[in-house]
Amino acid sequence: MIDELEIKKFDARFGTKSKVFQCTNTIYIETPLDSWMIKVTNKQFKPILLLHKNKFGKTNKFHIQSYKNCIYHAYDSIYRHKGMHLVGTSNTYNKG
Repeated sequence: MIDELEIKKFDARFGTKSKVFQCTNTIYIETPLDSWMIKVTNKQFKPILLLHKNKFGKTNKFHIQSYKNCIYHAYDSIYRHKGMHLVGTSNTYNKG
C-alpha cells in the first residue's frame, strides 16, 4: 500500500509532480525533462522498480533504471539524475 501523504512530502522535497495509482501499486512522476514510474512489487529483495522515460528524443518508452529498497531511495535517484543536490545536505568537511 502506497502512502499518498508520504508521496506529497517527497514531491515538496524533491520538486516533482506525482500521481498515485493504488490499484496497480504504481506512482507516475513528472519532471521537466523526464517521466518516471515507480512500481511496488512483491519481491523480498529490492521491491521497488524504477522506470525512466525521456520526454525528448527518438525513444518514447519506459526502460528499467534500477531496483531500490524503498520509495525514498527511488525519489532520491530521480533527483540525482537531474544533476542537482538536496538543499539540506552538506558536502563540506572539517579541516582540523
